[in-house]
Amino acid sequence: MIHLIQVFTGSLVALGMVFLIQVAAELSPASALPRLLNSLVGLLMRGCYAAGLVVAKIYRSFLHGPLRWLAIRLIAFSITVVVVGFEAIGSNWQQRTKSPRPSTAGFIPAH
Repeated sequence: MIHLIQVFTGSLVALGMVFLIQVAAELSPASALPRLLNSLVGLLMRGCYAAGLVVAKIYRSFLHGPLRWLAIRLIAFSITVVVVGFEAIGSNWQQRTKSPRPSTAGFIPAH
């Protein structure tokens, strides 16, 4: 799962690169380019870090608890669906073939 911070940081970097290309295209003296690039990269890094901190604080304050609760419930639900599905397949097998259900001993490792 991609975190919101990674998406936000990636989009900020992409926008910064577009801006950087536009600025580099408009520069006429080549001697000013290294200084300008250095300051722009520093500005982008500080901006991404500050934006990441804000997003992380908002996530931790408001979203971490409910999303954690939801993730635990989704995992429990998926395990339940797999178990019920296996039982349904075994019951269907038994009814169709009129033979005993297949053993799960081959799927469970021996201790």
